Amino acid sequence: MSGARAGLAVRVRLWLIGRIRRSRFLPTGMPDKRVDVAALEQPLAADVIVFHPTGQDTLYQLLPWLPAFRALGTTHPVTIVFRDSRTAAAVRTALAESGDDAGVTCLTLATYGQLDAILSRSGVRLALYVNHDPINFECLRFTSLAHVYLGHGDS
Repeated sequence: MSGARAGLAVRVRLWLIGRIRRSRFLPTGMPDKRVDVAALEQPLAADVIVFHPTGQDTLYQLLPWLPAFRALGTTHPVTIVFRDSRTAAAVRTALAESGDDAGVTCLTLATYGQLDAILSRSGVRLALYVNHDPINFECLRFTSLAHVYLGHGDS
């Protein structure tokens, strides 16, 4: 296969992957890894992050903590970091419906590199976790953060 044809094949494959991720065909447990592109170039305005890399099927683990995150957000801004844009949208909706979403923001990132780039420019000092997902280790690698497991109370 010539270089031009190989390049075209790669572009088509990436386009198809993007289309599948934007569609509603992915199972709810599989993060779509769509990124909040506008936020990639800016540091986080948060002191605390809540790392929730799983999909919509684990939303029940996060939702009970939203009132506590709102309360914490009044003194220390909180950003909830997702891998799934659908889960982030559901949490944004829940925050908006509560009428008090000040101090809590949502961010969707796709890769460890994006998380590294944003945290290196930010003043985040605390990472919170509501589940024992293996992907949490991507955030646990940052030794500049204090890491706290909150749990979700279903076990």
